[in-house]
Formats: sequence, C-alpha cells, structure tokens
Amino acid sequence: MAKCNISIHIGNVKNRKELMEKAQAAITHHGGKLTGDEVAGTFELPLIIGHINGNYTISEHTFDLEITHKPLLVSCKRIEDELTKYLTE
Repeated sequence: MAKCNISIHIGNVKNRKELMEKAQAAITHHGGKLTGDEVAGTFELPLIIGHINGNYTISEHTFDLEITHKPLLVSCKRIEDELTKYLTE
C-alpha cells in the first residue's frame, strides 16, 4: 500500500505545544488516538471503511504526517483534505 506524506500548515497557533494540543483534540474528537509528544509520535484514526495509521512530526506551525496504512479506496488527497479540515476547525 502506498504511503502518503502530508504537511498541514496551521497558522493560528503560537508554538509546538499549542499545535500538539490542537491535533490531540481534533483526532480524539473524531475517535482517533495520538501518541507522542510535541516533536513526534504516531496516530490512528478510524474511518467507516477501515482506518488510517501513521507517524507525525511537528514544527512551529506545521503538522507533518506520514500515512503508513490506509484503506485502498481512500486517496491521499482525501485524507489530506479531511485532516486539514479537522485541524483548522
């Protein structure tokens, strides 16, 4: 299964800690799990047709994701659009 690499810029945060808190809240709100710290970690997020798993790193205003597992029928673009929506709500 092809991996996806996604970078989501979040401009309305002050630092890594705030970005981590925002990501944690968004992912858990949607039934997922974020494990790690303000620098790097892993995440999982359930979908109706499966789940996505991956790794993340955080820089000042960017949440970088490497999707390591996703349902075959879900495109990287769709994942990027949904995660961007979750993190910028």
